[in-house]
Amino acid sequence: MNNDVFREVLKYVGNSVDHKKIDKLLISSPNMKRKLEFVSKTIETKLKTRPSLDDLREKNILKTEEDLIKIKENKEQVNKLLQKEGHKLKDSKVAPSISNLVKKMDFEYKKILILHKLGINKK
Repeated sequence: MNNDVFREVLKYVGNSVDHKKIDKLLISSPNMKRKLEFVSKTIETKLKTRPSLDDLREKNILKTEEDLIKIKENKEQVNKLLQKEGHKLKDSKVAPSISNLVKKMDFEYKKILILHKLGINKK
């Protein structure tokens, strides 16, 4: 049989077949060259599409050590201000009027869902 025929068989059967010719095909030099070419092409395309370090710095994705120090200092200043005001770090305050509005909207939404499930059209 031809190597191409064996390749087609491998596509459908997989590598678990215990057959000497199929095993030889997997280890054969043309097949290994094909795998090596495929891997090298994928690596080349990934490296070509990979952004450079300068691009990352321009977009503020990659931070230098100086930037990290500035960010840390800014966080410390913000935390000090919050502690002076009596806030905790993960404490969020929502105005009562906003929370009441959200509760009403949630109630209306649930009411509409229940009416829809019951098949009642109320406009």
